[in-house]
Amino acid sequence: MKTKDSDCSIWQPTSGNNMIWRRKCQSGPTSCRQNCTPGASVFPRKCQQRIQNLMPPERRKWDAENGSRNRMITVPQARVTMKHLLSIMAIVLLLNFTGAIASRAGDEVLLRAGAAAVDISPQTLPALQNGGFLRRVTNRVVDPLHARALVLSDGKETIAIVIVDSCMFPTTLCDEIKRLATKETGIPANRILISATHAHSAPAAMMCLGCAADEAYVKFVPSRVARAIAAAHKDLQPAKLGWAIVDGADLTNCRRWITRSDRMGTDPFGRQTVRAMMHPGYQNPNYTSPAGPIDPWLSVLSVVSANDETPICVMANLSMHYFGGAGFSAGYFGEVAVMLEARIGKLSSVETPGFVGVMSQGTSGDLHWMDYSNPNRGISRQQYAASVADRVLQAWKTIEHHANHSLTMAEKRLTIDLRTPSQGRREWARPINAERLDRPPRNQVEVYAQQVEWIHENPKAEVVLQAVRIGELGITAIPNEVYGITGLKLKRQSPLAATFNLELANGATGYIPPPEQHRLGGYTTWPARTAGLDEQAEPLIVETLLSLLETVAGKKRRAIVHPNSPYSEAVISKKPIAYWRLADMISTQVEDAVGENHARHQGAIALFLPGPNGSGFTAGDYGSRSVYLAGGHVEASLDQLQRKYSVAMWFSNALPVDARDCTGVLLSNESETLLIDGKSAGEQSGKLVLRVGKKSFTGKTHIARNHWQHVTITRDEQDVRVYLDGRAEPEIDARIRASESSMRWLIGSNEDSTTTFDGKVADVAVFDRVLSAAEIVDLYAKSGMTPPARPKPTVVLSAKPSDAEARKKYADAVLASKPVAFWRLHDKPNQSAEDSSGKHSAIYENGASPLNPGAANPNFTGGRVKARVPKLGN
Repeated sequence: MKTKDSDCSIWQPTSGNNMIWRRKCQSGPTSCRQNCTPGASVFPRKCQQRIQNLMPPERRKWDAENGSRNRMITVPQARVTMKHLLSIMAIVLLLNFTGAIASRAGDEVLLRAGAAAVDISPQTLPALQNGGFLRRVTNRVVDPLHARALVLSDGKETIAIVIVDSCMFPTTLCDEIKRLATKETGIPANRILISATHAHSAPAAMMCLGCAADEAYVKFVPSRVARAIAAAHKDLQPAKLGWAIVDGADLTNCRRWITRSDRMGTDPFGRQTVRAMMHPGYQNPNYTSPAGPIDPWLSVLSVVSANDETPICVMANLSMHYFGGAGFSAGYFGEVAVMLEARIGKLSSVETPGFVGVMSQGTSGDLHWMDYSNPNRGISRQQYAASVADRVLQAWKTIEHHANHSLTMAEKRLTIDLRTPSQGRREWARPINAERLDRPPRNQVEVYAQQVEWIHENPKAEVVLQAVRIGELGITAIPNEVYGITGLKLKRQSPLAATFNLELANGATGYIPPPEQHRLGGYTTWPARTAGLDEQAEPLIVETLLSLLETVAGKKRRAIVHPNSPYSEAVISKKPIAYWRLADMISTQVEDAVGENHARHQGAIALFLPGPNGSGFTAGDYGSRSVYLAGGHVEASLDQLQRKYSVAMWFSNALPVDARDCTGVLLSNESETLLIDGKSAGEQSGKLVLRVGKKSFTGKTHIARNHWQHVTITRDEQDVRVYLDGRAEPEIDARIRASESSMRWLIGSNEDSTTTFDGKVADVAVFDRVLSAAEIVDLYAKSGMTPPARPKPTVVLSAKPSDAEARKKYADAVLASKPVAFWRLHDKPNQSAEDSSGKHSAIYENGASPLNPGAANPNFTGGRVKARVPKLGN
């Protein structure tokens, strides 16, 4: 953005080197020079405010939370000597800058930048296209694909960042590009970062599942990408840059959803292991919740000419998988880049012939644009790209550009084991591969049989990791498809003011689910070249990247701190002996917010999901968080508890009450179990039940589905009460036999783990005393939550006899119209769907079955009937 000369703010200090500022100020417009006089009262205010504003808002907030003493320094208007002025400047610099990051020990940073875009569309057609399970051949280029390069130099360090419109580039291909670029420019190979956008409509640059690499394209593309780096390097010119981060939560969603425990899917190896799967379909009743959090942040790096602020490059970064189309195409990434170039060109007061817009990929291994919790919006790729471009421009307009940013980059190469197949898995794959021979796989089973042998022959992978520092901006480069929660771990712990992540960078070594996500199964965990690394790869990669960030920043990482909300402060004020907020991002420990009674996660879980959303849970950037228990549970040992205690917790039940005999266990110990009854209870299904030995005590209220509710259980020797949703009257009031104190507590499971809980749990607090009804009412009031409407009892409709004559008349009328196909779906169980016209039989998939006219149960529960009907035309 061009700044007017009449705006005196541009003549205020722009770096830690105030002599540079003095020379610049003295050469400014006459109307501004009075502000250069040390005795002028306007100078101290504007100077100090300008220096403070150099720090991005996120870093100023963090500094404030961590005790930084960034404060305005008032200076008397009279008798300000040069000695006083120098002292003031020294204090301001000490308080607002971190060592040598903004400028190396007072050295002037001579930032230069260049950008270029080179067409990398395939020249030999048809060509192979990957991004799906199977091989595709495409013979047209719908819109051009590019390598977009940004080269930065501060006089001591030169780095290149290249974003390529590709599904993925293997490490060998990236290394060849770097060799060519180094030869042409002299930029060291370990100072070059190459990241793929993950466009699923690009040529196959590597073998991916059932599609081989397109050899002609693999030979063609390295020199083209290297040419982009060389062109950007040749265009180096004095530059300034800045960045901004804005909320993009409405632009991305989790595409991986957790299944109901009674609706698990089957993996390609024939095992029922799938508790989470990508793309469940809109509002599919077989799926209960997203399996992970989103990374909501949209980051924008802007580079302009130091002479007249002509835009050189704008690089945006968002964690969203892709939005593709037919043919070879850069997808939405290319659309956004073109829109940025057009719109910023119009906004600029000077010509921008060399300006390069870039849309890069964040950590989107489990994220996509579709919101499966709501009906399909029917949005087009162009509409989505326009929404992203609008948000990028919104951020870009707030950026202040400065030239005093130094550069540092670090790289580390790891060798990580793949999950090699067992002998049994190889024996499973051998006959499938023998029958297929050299033919490309035709279905999912053949794909994974082929991958079994590939992993057996390639048991290790080289993983190239990089960290870049541009002033106080950090960038990580990861050669994997990375979950949103992993991106958040890096951003929240980075020692730098702002950080964004580039995935599929410098290689493509597959999905890296966090360890707990492996237990949920699903596509992104099935061993293949694109998802084969060891289950502990994600924590190893995160730790290595944080160490690299520490190296380039010259300071230690930040601790992840979950700020208190009004509700959590109310809980803490009542002095619990343990308080598990369940906002953990790592599965190794459940942190106790008030002491050392840390708990443990066991089994299948999903972390850092949204929790209760009442006004009392407002805190920080992420609000309340929760854990999803998908057959797993939380286990704790509390030897302090005697026979007087209280436990308060929030839960959201994900199952209908007729799904299983016991809908779910909320809490248990050696003597007591609190659960939600299921279909075996008949009309009482869905109510809270307290079981003590062989005795059961049933509550009054039907528990809602997918609604946050608060439950408190208190025990005073032999008197046990259960309170629901902050009501003063107990839901259950029972007198039980005296028993020993309980040390082992389970949240979401009974003692032998035979019955668990499907749903989310948050903010579990344990007290070594009996909370009064008034205290329980007060806690709920502090949450700002509203109890759900009391659900109506489940009514099971009896089936009416079918009208066989009417059905036959209808079928005869349909057949008389000579349909291409007519599936009545009245077949016998476990058969294909017969076509009454006699031509095209169909297949029942999981979740679909023939209609039984005498049964009340639905025959479609999320599945499909699938048929191939050729020559339908338009």
